Amino acid sequence: MVISRSQIQWCLAMLLCMVANVAAQDTVNPVQVAGQGPFLADGTRNSWSDQNSIVIWTRTTRFPEMLVDGLPFVSLSAREANALSRSRDPDELLRAQLPDGATLDQMFGACPGAAGRVRLSWFPEGSPDETKRTEWTTTDSESDFTAQWKLTDLKPGTQYTTIVEAQTTDGQPGASLTGSFRTAPAADVAKPLRFCVTTCHDFIRRDDDMNGHKIYPTMSHMNPDFLVHAGDI
Repeated sequence: MVISRSQIQWCLAMLLCMVANVAAQDTVNPVQVAGQGPFLADGTRNSWSDQNSIVIWTRTTRFPEMLVDGLPFVSLSAREANALSRSRDPDELLRAQLPDGATLDQMFGACPGAAGRVRLSWFPEGSPDETKRTEWTTTDSESDFTAQWKLTDLKPGTQYTTIVEAQTTDGQPGASLTGSFRTAPAADVAKPLRFCVTTCHDFIRRDDDMNGHKIYPTMSHMNPDFLVHAGDI
Protein backbone atom coordinates (compact mmCIF):
# COMPACT_ATOMS: atom_id res chain seq x y z
CA MET A 1 0.00 0.00 0.00
CA VAL A 2 1.25 3.51 -0.87
CA ILE A 3 0.46 6.11 1.75
CA SER A 4 -0.16 9.82 1.18
CA ARG A 5 0.29 12.51 3.84
CA SER A 6 -3.42 12.57 4.66
CA GLN A 7 -3.37 8.81 5.12
CA ILE A 8 -0.32 9.07 7.38
CA GLN A 9 -2.32 11.42 9.63
CA TRP A 10 -5.27 9.02 9.52
CA CYS A 11 -3.10 5.97 10.26
CA LEU A 12 -1.54 7.74 13.23
CA ALA A 13 -4.95 8.59 14.65
CA MET A 14 -6.26 5.08 14.02
CA LEU A 15 -3.29 3.31 15.59
CA LEU A 16 -3.46 5.56 18.62
CA CYS A 17 -7.05 4.34 19.00
CA MET A 18 -5.78 0.75 18.82
CA VAL A 19 -2.49 0.74 20.65
CA ALA A 20 -2.38 -0.53 24.23
CA ASN A 21 -1.64 2.03 26.87
CA VAL A 22 2.08 1.37 27.22
CA ALA A 23 3.41 4.85 26.46
CA ALA A 24 6.25 6.27 28.50
CA GLN A 25 5.74 5.89 32.27
CA ASP A 26 2.01 5.20 31.76
CA THR A 27 0.94 2.64 34.37
CA VAL A 28 -2.85 2.50 34.27
CA ASN A 29 -5.36 2.26 31.47
CA PRO A 30 -7.12 5.60 30.95
CA VAL A 31 -10.84 5.67 31.70
CA GLN A 32 -12.92 7.81 29.36
CA VAL A 33 -16.19 9.33 30.53
CA ALA A 34 -18.14 10.26 27.42
CA GLY A 35 -20.53 13.18 27.22
CA GLN A 36 -21.96 14.69 24.05
CA GLY A 37 -18.56 15.16 22.47
CA PRO A 38 -15.99 16.14 21.51
CA PHE A 39 -14.52 12.79 22.54
CA LEU A 40 -11.00 11.56 23.30
CA ALA A 41 -10.84 8.33 21.29
CA ASP A 42 -7.06 8.66 20.83
CA GLY A 43 -6.54 8.74 24.58
CA THR A 44 -3.51 10.52 26.00
CA ARG A 45 0.19 9.98 25.39
CA ASN A 46 3.20 11.15 27.34
CA SER A 47 6.83 11.51 26.34
CA TRP A 48 10.05 13.45 26.87
CA SER A 49 9.86 12.66 30.56
CA ASP A 50 12.58 12.98 33.18
CA GLN A 51 12.74 13.47 36.95
CA ASN A 52 10.95 16.81 36.92
CA SER A 53 9.05 17.22 33.65
CA ILE A 54 6.93 15.45 31.05
CA VAL A 55 4.92 16.25 27.90
CA ILE A 56 1.26 15.15 27.73
CA TRP A 57 -0.56 14.87 24.37
CA THR A 58 -4.22 14.36 23.43
CA ARG A 59 -6.61 14.77 20.48
CA THR A 60 -10.30 15.64 20.31
CA THR A 61 -12.39 13.31 18.14
CA ARG A 62 -15.85 13.23 16.59
CA PHE A 63 -16.72 9.80 18.00
CA PRO A 64 -15.80 7.96 21.23
CA GLU A 65 -14.18 5.05 19.32
CA MET A 66 -12.67 4.30 15.93
CA LEU A 67 -14.94 3.26 13.05
CA VAL A 68 -15.02 -0.54 13.27
CA ASP A 69 -17.46 -1.17 10.42
CA GLY A 70 -15.85 1.13 7.87
CA LEU A 71 -15.02 0.35 4.26
CA PRO A 72 -11.90 -1.70 3.43
CA PHE A 73 -9.08 -0.13 1.46
CA VAL A 74 -8.59 -1.15 -2.16
CA SER A 75 -5.96 -3.89 -2.44
CA LEU A 76 -3.13 -3.08 -4.86
CA SER A 77 -0.88 -5.54 -6.61
CA ALA A 78 2.88 -5.18 -6.18
CA ARG A 79 3.09 -3.77 -9.70
CA GLU A 80 0.32 -1.23 -9.05
CA ALA A 81 1.86 -0.17 -5.74
CA ASN A 82 5.29 0.22 -7.34
CA ALA A 83 3.87 2.39 -10.13
CA LEU A 84 1.87 4.49 -7.68
CA SER A 85 4.91 5.03 -5.45
CA ARG A 86 6.37 7.28 -8.15
CA SER A 87 3.46 9.69 -7.89
CA ARG A 88 3.79 12.94 -5.96
CA ASP A 89 0.11 13.82 -6.32
CA PRO A 90 -1.64 13.21 -2.96
CA ASP A 91 -5.06 13.16 -4.62
CA GLU A 92 -3.94 10.44 -7.04
CA LEU A 93 -2.51 8.39 -4.18
CA LEU A 94 -5.77 8.67 -2.29
CA ARG A 95 -8.06 7.90 -5.24
CA ALA A 96 -6.17 4.71 -6.05
CA GLN A 97 -6.66 3.27 -2.57
CA LEU A 98 -10.23 4.29 -1.70
CA PRO A 99 -13.44 2.81 -3.11
CA ASP A 100 -15.20 5.08 -5.61
CA GLY A 101 -16.84 8.00 -3.85
CA ALA A 102 -15.43 7.13 -0.41
CA THR A 103 -13.54 9.44 1.94
CA LEU A 104 -10.96 8.62 4.61
CA ASP A 105 -13.54 9.23 7.32
CA GLN A 106 -15.57 6.30 5.96
CA MET A 107 -12.72 3.78 6.03
CA PHE A 108 -12.13 1.03 8.59
CA GLY A 109 -10.29 2.37 11.62
CA ALA A 110 -11.11 6.01 10.88
CA CYS A 111 -10.96 8.30 13.90
CA PRO A 112 -11.87 11.76 12.57
CA GLY A 113 -11.05 14.77 14.69
CA ALA A 114 -13.46 17.36 16.00
CA ALA A 115 -12.89 20.95 17.02
CA GLY A 116 -13.16 21.69 20.71
CA ARG A 117 -11.26 22.76 23.78
CA VAL A 118 -9.25 20.71 26.28
CA ARG A 119 -7.53 21.24 29.59
CA LEU A 120 -5.31 19.05 31.75
CA SER A 121 -5.31 18.57 35.53
CA TRP A 122 -2.65 16.61 37.44
CA PHE A 123 -1.69 15.79 41.01
CA PRO A 124 0.46 13.28 42.92
CA GLU A 125 -1.54 10.08 43.32
CA GLY A 126 -3.65 10.22 46.48
CA SER A 127 -3.18 13.98 46.90
CA PRO A 128 -5.95 15.72 44.93
CA ASP A 129 -5.52 18.76 47.18
CA GLU A 130 -2.30 19.41 45.23
CA THR A 131 -4.11 19.58 41.87
CA LYS A 132 -2.74 21.89 39.20
CA ARG A 133 -4.46 22.57 35.88
CA THR A 134 -3.85 24.29 32.59
CA GLU A 135 -5.95 26.89 30.85
CA TRP A 136 -8.33 25.68 28.13
CA THR A 137 -6.61 25.01 24.80
CA THR A 138 -8.49 25.16 21.48
CA THR A 139 -8.13 22.21 19.10
CA ASP A 140 -8.85 22.59 15.38
CA SER A 141 -7.92 21.24 11.95
CA GLU A 142 -4.76 23.35 11.80
CA SER A 143 -3.23 21.15 14.52
CA ASP A 144 -5.08 17.96 13.49
CA PHE A 145 -7.25 18.58 16.58
CA THR A 146 -4.33 17.87 18.93
CA ALA A 147 -3.03 19.61 22.03
CA GLN A 148 -0.02 19.03 24.24
CA TRP A 149 1.38 20.46 27.42
CA LYS A 150 4.81 20.38 29.06
CA LEU A 151 4.53 19.92 32.81
CA THR A 152 7.45 21.07 34.96
CA ASP A 153 8.37 21.21 38.65
CA LEU A 154 7.36 17.57 39.15
CA LYS A 155 8.70 15.35 41.94
CA PRO A 156 11.15 12.55 41.02
CA GLY A 157 9.97 8.94 41.26
CA THR A 158 6.37 9.98 41.80
CA GLN A 159 3.11 8.59 40.43
CA TYR A 160 0.80 11.31 39.11
CA THR A 161 -2.88 11.16 38.19
CA THR A 162 -3.98 13.07 35.09
CA ILE A 163 -7.44 14.21 34.03
CA VAL A 164 -8.08 15.53 30.52
CA GLU A 165 -11.40 17.31 30.01
CA ALA A 166 -12.88 18.16 26.62
CA GLN A 167 -15.63 20.61 25.77
CA THR A 168 -17.25 22.12 22.70
CA THR A 169 -16.00 25.42 21.33
CA ASP A 170 -18.88 27.16 23.12
CA GLY A 171 -18.08 25.56 26.47
CA GLN A 172 -20.47 22.60 26.67
CA PRO A 173 -18.96 19.59 28.52
CA GLY A 174 -17.63 16.72 26.41
CA ALA A 175 -15.63 13.63 27.34
CA SER A 176 -13.11 13.37 30.17
CA LEU A 177 -10.23 10.94 30.51
CA THR A 178 -8.30 9.81 33.60
CA GLY A 179 -4.81 8.34 33.35
CA SER A 180 -1.44 8.46 35.09
CA PHE A 181 2.31 8.63 34.68
CA ARG A 182 5.38 8.15 36.86
CA THR A 183 8.41 10.40 36.75
CA ALA A 184 11.94 8.99 36.54
CA PRO A 185 13.78 8.25 39.80
CA ALA A 186 16.10 10.89 41.22
CA ALA A 187 19.53 10.93 39.58
CA ASP A 188 21.19 9.52 42.70
CA VAL A 189 18.71 6.62 43.05
CA ALA A 190 19.58 3.24 41.48
CA LYS A 191 16.48 1.35 40.37
CA PRO A 192 15.87 -1.50 37.87
CA LEU A 193 13.70 -0.54 34.90
CA ARG A 194 11.48 -2.46 32.48
CA PHE A 195 10.88 -1.12 28.99
CA CYS A 196 9.69 -2.19 25.54
CA VAL A 197 11.07 -1.30 22.10
CA THR A 198 8.88 -1.38 18.98
CA THR A 199 9.24 -0.54 15.30
CA CYS A 200 7.36 -1.20 12.03
CA HIS A 201 3.98 -1.18 13.78
CA ASP A 202 2.22 0.78 11.05
CA PHE A 203 -1.35 0.06 9.98
CA ILE A 204 -0.64 -2.15 6.97
CA ARG A 205 1.57 -4.47 9.06
CA ARG A 206 -0.89 -5.05 11.91
CA ASP A 207 -1.53 -8.70 12.80
CA ASP A 208 -4.68 -8.08 14.84
CA ASP A 209 -7.35 -6.29 12.83
CA MET A 210 -9.20 -4.82 15.80
CA ASN A 211 -6.36 -4.22 18.25
CA GLY A 212 -3.41 -3.36 16.06
CA HIS A 213 -0.77 -5.91 17.04
CA LYS A 214 -0.93 -9.11 19.08
CA ILE A 215 2.08 -8.08 21.15
CA TYR A 216 0.26 -5.13 22.78
CA PRO A 217 -1.52 -7.09 25.58
CA THR A 218 1.76 -8.81 26.50
CA MET A 219 3.53 -5.45 26.61
CA SER A 220 0.79 -4.04 28.82
CA HIS A 221 1.02 -7.00 31.24
CA MET A 222 4.75 -6.32 31.59
CA ASN A 223 3.86 -2.91 33.05
CA PRO A 224 6.91 -1.27 31.43
CA ASP A 225 8.40 1.90 32.86
CA PHE A 226 8.64 3.35 29.37
CA LEU A 227 8.25 2.55 25.67
CA VAL A 228 10.79 3.26 22.92
CA HIS A 229 8.81 3.65 19.69
CA ALA A 230 11.39 3.53 16.90
CA GLY A 231 9.04 4.47 14.08
CA ASP A 232 6.32 3.43 11.61
CA ILE A 233 3.34 4.00 13.88
